[in-house]
Amino acid sequence: MWPVPAVQAGRTGNFPLGPGESKRILYDWDDINFSEIVVAAEDGRQVQIVVDATPTKRQYHRPEKSQFVIPALDELERAEGPVLAAAERQHGVWTFRAVMVIGVVLPLLLWGLVRAYRREKRTRA
Repeated sequence: MWPVPAVQAGRTGNFPLGPGESKRILYDWDDINFSEIVVAAEDGRQVQIVVDATPTKRQYHRPEKSQFVIPALDELERAEGPVLAAAERQHGVWTFRAVMVIGVVLPLLLWGLVRAYRREKRTRA
């Protein structure tokens, strides 16, 4: 079988929420172990909601809950280590996409335009 290439979401993190607001997030639960939600406070502090304390025991299963309420941030533990690193990687998603567009898509587009121009020039001659 030929696998269909994955298409990354337009936005993978940093969803601003105000009091009483909600956000619906769809993800590929059979390929991703969803174990924490990192919440960034206005003061820059980053805390976490633990969704699954032992994600490797139930790999490739849906979380037990599908809705999460963010409690008072003082009740949550600080996000650290690999959890914080994973959350911070979301900031570089657009950088990666820009590199792909500038480094791959743009040259292919220019190559196609040059080929079309040369082909048109040959048919006129």
